[in-house]
Amino acid sequence: MPSGTSNPKADIVLSVVVILLSVVVYINAMGLPPAHWEPLGSAALPQALCVIMTVLASIVLLRGVLALRSYAPPTEKNEDFRRRPWTAVGMFLLCAAYVAVMDLGVLGFVTATVAFLVLLGLLFTRAAKRQIPFIFGFALVIAAGNYLIFTQFLYIDLP
Repeated sequence: MPSGTSNPKADIVLSVVVILLSVVVYINAMGLPPAHWEPLGSAALPQALCVIMTVLASIVLLRGVLALRSYAPPTEKNEDFRRRPWTAVGMFLLCAAYVAVMDLGVLGFVTATVAFLVLLGLLFTRAAKRQIPFIFGFALVIAAGNYLIFTQFLYIDLP
């Protein structure tokens, strides 16, 4: 399988699951009570996100169906990637640690998020030295951006 391509069967299954989940959430959001102070109400955001997810998943579904015609399953000869199950285990442990350090009050949101994203980036890139500046910059932008959006725009206090 060439690098950068995906399994069309997996794309089809994933997109169908996302579409079904979006339909369920959309239907459940219709039962949310109307808002008293805003014109759109509390159901508008989840319903809009469901529509966006359905459109994007439909694009992936269409691409998967079209790619299924020319798909050749990976064999040992044309498989360009190596399975790394320990990366998944490491990602799970990092996620658990990220939530735990904020829940226990060890680190605040910005510090914990930067540390989490840097460690996750290092895990995914196998600590490639030339990627470290990009990983660190990405982590800073994401952590600071999320902090500002949540605290200044959405008025949600973060740990």
